Amino acid sequence: MCVDFLAAALAAQLARHHSNAQHAVRLLPKLSLSRRGTSRIADYIEAHLHESITLDQLAGVADLSVVQFIRQFKRATGLTPHQYVMRARVNRARHLLVEGKESIAILALHCGFSSQEHLTRIFGMFLGTTPAAYRRAAGRSLISD
Repeated sequence: MCVDFLAAALAAQLARHHSNAQHAVRLLPKLSLSRRGTSRIADYIEAHLHESITLDQLAGVADLSVVQFIRQFKRATGLTPHQYVMRARVNRARHLLVEGKESIAILALHCGFSSQEHLTRIFGMFLGTTPAAYRRAAGRSLISD
């Protein structure tokens, strides 16, 4: 997804700097994602978290170009598509960790992370702890309830 974003950003920069249609672009109305469109994208992401999700796929769900999608998604959610997907994956991992039925390595793959290390790194960035520590803390919380 990051590579897709960089490719789209590079293409947009090249088009903006080497096109003589700059004035026409400014005349286009600013579009924004509707709540229903944002909801469709969120549902798509939730349904495909275990897969590799590309910007092309998300833009297709929104029926927008990749560049339009990135801008409008950020405007609508306050997050880049990549940040949104990572947050959704971490949230799914949190729920699965509390259930405690799978190993963390298997759980990472079910949530769309490339490896347990990838899950641990991203999980730490979002929550400031490791998946194993989170699971232990959740287990203690369930026992004391």
